Amino acid sequence: MVVADAHLDLLLELAFRSYVAAERDVFARTWLPLLDAGGVRLQVCPAYVALERQPEGSLREALSQVAAFHAAARENPDRVVAVRSRADLERVEAGAVGLVLSLEGVEPFGYDLWSADVFWQLGLRMASLTWNRRNPFADGAAEDEGWVLSVVYDEARDASDLIVVDATDFSGPPVATVHLPQRVPFGFHGSWVPEGAV
Repeated sequence: MVVADAHLDLLLELAFRSYVAAERDVFARTWLPLLDAGGVRLQVCPAYVALERQPEGSLREALSQVAAFHAAARENPDRVVAVRSRADLERVEAGAVGLVLSLEGVEPFGYDLWSADVFWQLGLRMASLTWNRRNPFADGAAEDEGWVLSVVYDEARDASDLIVVDATDFSGPPVATVHLPQRVPFGFHGSWVPEGAV
């Protein structure tokens, strides 16, 4: 049996630590042991571009994550395969860790459908048309009144902030900011649990 995880934002972390923090072997030191511990053999890896990087930085940000994806496979050839075909899935069935490149929103395509072919050649095998915001290929998820909480990295402090944003005004400044004492890893997800389970 192959355990597959259909979503983990590890490419954000890989790209940041590899290209901004200049760390080496990030996937082998951090993510591969975690996937092994969880028994995960097939990992979908979405490239995701945060709203503040769109639209101008979409392509560049996505390509840095695609580069980190390929580096993870290239630096671990005996353990990791970038899944592009059935033959690659057979390697996963034989024990390798398979990574599937995906896009969480096709904003990096811009207005040009030809770019989908370029991403296919780079190994893209899955994509959601939109994550949250409208783009030329799909309508976004419009928000009603409310608050959106997000963790953002402050490079100057090497720490993270929890920001509260008005859901009806994403382009406005945060309504509130909580300065956290350390950096929260990219891809971190929170969960709601009943009060009695805490």
